[in-house]
Amino acid sequence: MCSSEEFGQEHGPLLAVRAQGAVADDTHDMGSRLFQLQTRLCPIFAMRLTLFGMPTASQATFPLLAVTQRAAKRCQMRDLASGAFLAEQRNAVLIGGTGTGKSHLAIAIAWACIRGGARGRFYTVVDLVNRLESEARASRQGRLAEYLTRMDFIILDELGYLPFAQTGGQLLFHLISRLYERASVIITTNLAFGDWPSVFGEPTTS
Repeated sequence: MCSSEEFGQEHGPLLAVRAQGAVADDTHDMGSRLFQLQTRLCPIFAMRLTLFGMPTASQATFPLLAVTQRAAKRCQMRDLASGAFLAEQRNAVLIGGTGTGKSHLAIAIAWACIRGGARGRFYTVVDLVNRLESEARASRQGRLAEYLTRMDFIILDELGYLPFAQTGGQLLFHLISRLYERASVIITTNLAFGDWPSVFGEPTTS
């Protein structure tokens, strides 16, 4: 591990990776071709990606090596792609502006971990909050959390991009608390840590 910082003990150590460079079009094409080749050669791998709700080649590409040369420290990405952080339930936050490759990095990490046998789920934050709110309205609160605690990792994509109600932020916070030391959480966001209370609704939940 190259560098890590502990942001309090409540939700465990977070590896903050700042994405700075956009991904070139030829890199996207390379990642897409690689993904298609891998899934043709290994249909079980393709089935696992579908089962765990990971974006397919039509929705995203997986340019892990090329992106890391431009967007983040290579050794940090190697550590995440190896899946070693999963055994310790460590979490990762990919921070950067629009178009800097955060979602591509997160999906590439997930791709590598699933190939290694890990189980995970991918959600945009807004979609996940909508699911949590629907679950609460149906008096089935806690079922999704119970399911996700059986995963090795969960990706929460685009934290802070779209607003949602304060109750949704609280449900999201409680879910992340439930996952603590049970599953690793990978978050992509354009927000600095100091702005996270605006998402979760209260300063005490940051």
